[in-house]
Amino acid sequence: MKAGALSDSPASASVKNNRQGKEERLLEEILRPENLNLAYKRVRRNGGSHGVDGMRTEELLPYLKTHGESIR
Repeated sequence: MKAGALSDSPASASVKNNRQGKEERLLEEILRPENLNLAYKRVRRNGGSHGVDGMRTEELLPYLKTHGESIR
């Protein structure tokens, strides 16, 4: 078995389920509207740099208003 790999024992299943639960809670926290808005404001305040898609920060808000729900 590889280092860090989980076996199929009941104990390892519990660890795996716990990890998955934590990941789901983290994703839910990230996707909370308050956190998304805070992240957007920080990017705007810092003048952010465009990502791999080349989108400028000025283009972000209109894009999010149109596509935000489907992104979440």
